[in-house]
Amino acid sequence: MSTTLDFEIIFDQAYEEATKIVDKNGLTVQNVVLLIANIMQFVEKVEGIEGMEKKALVIDVLVKVIEESDLDEETEENLSNFIENSLPEVIDVIIAASKHTFDLNTIIEHGSKIKKLLTYLNCRNCNCFERKYTK
Repeated sequence: MSTTLDFEIIFDQAYEEATKIVDKNGLTVQNVVLLIANIMQFVEKVEGIEGMEKKALVIDVLVKVIEESDLDEETEENLSNFIENSLPEVIDVIIAASKHTFDLNTIIEHGSKIKKLLTYLNCRNCNCFERKYTK
């Protein structure tokens, strides 16, 4: 089997797992991080691909999930912007935290990306994140 075919099979399996989660819980701005974490857990178990390939796989699966979803245009655009502008760094932060290698310098370096993520996830009606953490 070729590496490309293996990657396609892995992608299809990861996408299938992600769609099961979306079918069960829906896809919203509020639960996208849980979906990302679940995709990451699935991809982490895959042998034969490393670091950057795993990150790309997570991103590609999430992009397809969003493209295939029935989200309203604004939500889809917000999630797409989040993926393009913040997701790679957010994945790095999640990995660093899971390996207990997350230090203050990393927090400062990635802080604006994390704030963007939390702002995307913020309750649009009550602005609870903004009131509590941005003052």
